[in-house]
Amino acid sequence: MKNLSILKKDLTILVFCMIPLFLWSQNSLKTTLSQTIQNKKKELSAVLQTPYARGSIDSFEIDSLNKKITINLSDGYTYQPFRPEIVVRQKTEVKKLLGSPFEDYDITLRSMGKTIEELIPNYYRENAIPIDTSRLEKRKSERIPIVTNLSKQLIPNQGLYTRNITVWPSHGWYYDSQTNRWDWQRSRLFGTIEDKYNETIVYPYLVPMLENAGANVFLPRERDTQIHEAIVDADQSTDKSKVNHKGKWTKTAFPGFAIGNPPYSNNENPFRQGACDQFVSKNNAKASYEWIPDIPETGDYAVYISYQSLPQSTTTAHYKVYHTGGVTEFRINQKIGGGTWIYLGTFHFAKGAKSQIGKVVLSSQTSLPGEIITADAVRFGGGIGNIARKQEGKWAEHHDQMMNKQGLNSSENQNSTSQEKPIASNRPRFVEGARYYLQFAGMPDSTVYNPMKGLDDYKDDYLCRGYWVNYLMETPCVNTKDQPVKGLGIPVDLSLALHTDAGITPNDSIVGTLAIYSTQENDTALFPYNESRWASRDLTDLIQTQVCDDIKALFNPKWSRRGLWNKPYYEAKTPNAPAILLELLSHENIADMTFAHDPRFKFAVSRAIYKAMLRFIANQNHTGYTIQPLPVGHFRITPANQNAVRLTWRPETDPLEPTAKAQKYRIYTRIDGNGFDNGIITTDTTYVVSNLKPGEIYGFKIAAINEGGESFPTEVLAASTGNSTEKPVLIVNDFNRVSAPSTVDTPQYAGFTFNLDQGVSDHSEFGLVGDIYDFSRKSTFEDNDNPGWGASYGDWETLVIPGNTFDFSMIHGKAIKATGRSFISTGSDAFEEGLVDLSAYDNIDLLLGEEKTTTYPHEKSRFTIFTPSMRDKLTQFTAQGGNLLISGAYVGTDLRLMQDSTAIKFAAKVLHFRPQTNHASKTGEVEITSRLFNAKSEHLNFNTTFNPSIYTVEAPDAILPVGDESFTFGRYTENTKSAAVAYAGKYKTVILGFPLETITSTEQLNTFFKDIFNFFNNKVKP
Repeated sequence: MKNLSILKKDLTILVFCMIPLFLWSQNSLKTTLSQTIQNKKKELSAVLQTPYARGSIDSFEIDSLNKKITINLSDGYTYQPFRPEIVVRQKTEVKKLLGSPFEDYDITLRSMGKTIEELIPNYYRENAIPIDTSRLEKRKSERIPIVTNLSKQLIPNQGLYTRNITVWPSHGWYYDSQTNRWDWQRSRLFGTIEDKYNETIVYPYLVPMLENAGANVFLPRERDTQIHEAIVDADQSTDKSKVNHKGKWTKTAFPGFAIGNPPYSNNENPFRQGACDQFVSKNNAKASYEWIPDIPETGDYAVYISYQSLPQSTTTAHYKVYHTGGVTEFRINQKIGGGTWIYLGTFHFAKGAKSQIGKVVLSSQTSLPGEIITADAVRFGGGIGNIARKQEGKWAEHHDQMMNKQGLNSSENQNSTSQEKPIASNRPRFVEGARYYLQFAGMPDSTVYNPMKGLDDYKDDYLCRGYWVNYLMETPCVNTKDQPVKGLGIPVDLSLALHTDAGITPNDSIVGTLAIYSTQENDTALFPYNESRWASRDLTDLIQTQVCDDIKALFNPKWSRRGLWNKPYYEAKTPNAPAILLELLSHENIADMTFAHDPRFKFAVSRAIYKAMLRFIANQNHTGYTIQPLPVGHFRITPANQNAVRLTWRPETDPLEPTAKAQKYRIYTRIDGNGFDNGIITTDTTYVVSNLKPGEIYGFKIAAINEGGESFPTEVLAASTGNSTEKPVLIVNDFNRVSAPSTVDTPQYAGFTFNLDQGVSDHSEFGLVGDIYDFSRKSTFEDNDNPGWGASYGDWETLVIPGNTFDFSMIHGKAIKATGRSFISTGSDAFEEGLVDLSAYDNIDLLLGEEKTTTYPHEKSRFTIFTPSMRDKLTQFTAQGGNLLISGAYVGTDLRLMQDSTAIKFAAKVLHFRPQTNHASKTGEVEITSRLFNAKSEHLNFNTTFNPSIYTVEAPDAILPVGDESFTFGRYTENTKSAAVAYAGKYKTVILGFPLETITSTEQLNTFFKDIFNFFNNKVKP
């Protein structure tokens, strides 16, 4: 026992003696390891850097006892996206670089207080990395959509149904108090401006995609490009608009909208100038409220309603919109969103006050009796800006001081700004900044649209957008310095600010896509519902990834993904919901703008953003998702039987999205010049439309449907039956082109040459400002008024410029109907694939518009007219004796662009013409020179300048006849070049170097069509 005691004592002494030695050895090892890291710091930083992440090592911690190393990196390291495989690779590379002393160590990489594992979005996390539940949706209360379209008969349960999304395009027309003028916030470059360009992505593409997926989308800028407006209100209405109501409606205790006396001055709220009516719902009550607008001009108008939200408000207010296409019904949740404009949809209305086809009706019945229904104003159309501005505060004082220094007394000077009458923008409301729309939409001043108290509209405009998001949301989602302000109760799921100011390069390389989020606001990393603001990084990563991946797959494999920044930009940090500020590209960079002007690019980018939002929201709420389908193709109409036609189409697959498969289809119908109806749903890819009224023109378009929502529709094809006993005329729509304008690109000069080829917009173009006047690469930026290279005029910036409406078979069809004939139409893809029975027709009208071979960067050419399959079908048709009418601006030019001798020979042998030159006419006047055409069509005029109703033909063709039986029968008046060629042989052809649909006179067009078909039917030769 004694020996054992001595042994224990000796061991204790030994241990105490070894501790210093151990600590020394550990410190020595730690020092050695630290020195190793220090020596390799630059190499480590290089290993951890990517093209968009510039991280450097701030510090490191070594735990040699537990064999762990933590490397703390600068914020720039987080600019890259993280995925499980990236984490593994970077840790492996670090360990490999550090060498054998660290082969048994665990590596931890940290930045911004997070491990890189924590920077992986929840959506991409695998089993080994747990989900961060703090970022998930915490609001579990029942969601009742604020607006539900009952006529759609579709609830996309795998889409965005019940979700609320805020989106806005950047900047806008604003009042600059320093210079006392209305101006843009950015410079006019490369034919556009950031203030307008982003609208051309958000309004026609992104917002409809989100709405087609079931979301309610809110915007702080006017979405409707319709410059006309009609407001109907019990307090006061525009023109002959009026309100009718039945039953006992009483005034609410809260104010409502009134037009008042616009333009409105600063802090003047039109939603507090009038009254709002209410009704207590009852079973079988017959009360109603009716708004009948006096529509200024026939066209499409957005419809907005307004009401008040009360504690007893109904969630099932029933509205009906009567328009030229029928009646569309809505259910409105009036418990939320009261006191502002709520968008229902865009509909076609006829000019004037026509209650049967132009009104909104609110029923007094709801799901439960005793609920409150409220009724305020209804607005039709976007209108013109009506917010007046002038210099205020210190800027007015500064102006007066300057006047005094010059010996001019402000009170005596008629131009003194402080004494001037406030001025409105007098521009379409859709081009104005958010600060002005939000005032018109009833937002509170200091809380939302006017935080700078009238001193700086520029700051107001970017500050107000995030404040507006918060005001839309429930209490306490509006933060002010004084006290919480009750919001509108709309649970916003996310917000997106779209910009295109991503930088510039000195060469022609792509700048690419930058994405910004923020994880701190008001010194908190939590949203008011206790979700982590790191959810914004997840959203931002998903959107940037999807956008860049899709652009690389569809357009340019070298598209640049730039940083993923955590920075306190107001549009990213202010919203109390996951938010992203997306700098999609650089509007200052010629390489980026080559893609930016392409409508196909805008569609693809919008689809990418929509898909990422859908994935994010599904992941936040543990739900599945399905991507809405692409538009269907191969659409065609064929005769079925008497007064009936068969519609046939084919679904399109999406190689990027396996879930985007069509399950059903919606067929929309229009009669004559009216709007489209609400559509009927079928599961088949063919549908017979019966009981057509003889002589009426029907238009059809098809949309694909699945559980994720509805696709964009097809082109519009038209048909009219029963006009004669002859075979119907077949219209083949081969005007499919949408494209960016042409370019000039040399080492000295580069830019877009709108005058040579302004491109073809998708339906319409409202993002252009004017032609470029500075093509010199050496020109430098001085200020927005002198921006240097790419500087552009401003004469287009209030215009909505018509493009390819995909609806020209209607124009041709009306002219054919005027000849007494029936007609049907088909898409060119179905025609070229042999899906049309050519023996059923004696005459074909091949509609080419501005179709021509278009070459895109990194893509094969598209939109070629006389493809081998097209040549084959036209040859087959003429061989059976069929007559051909072909019209298009590039009917000859495209043969040369193809550089295909076979196509040139086809044109000469089968169509009996050859190309001469393009840009053959500036005036658009054609003189008919053949006796085969009567005197009424002696002169034709087609559009070569801006026209609000039809696209511009900037480069019509001159073409020449080939062969003895071919002849010129029309010449451009200004230079006598051959504009129209006919052939009268075994069959007949009429080839025109300009598009028929651009003839500006309906009388001229109808007469010309009669002459053409008389020529086809008669055997008269010139």
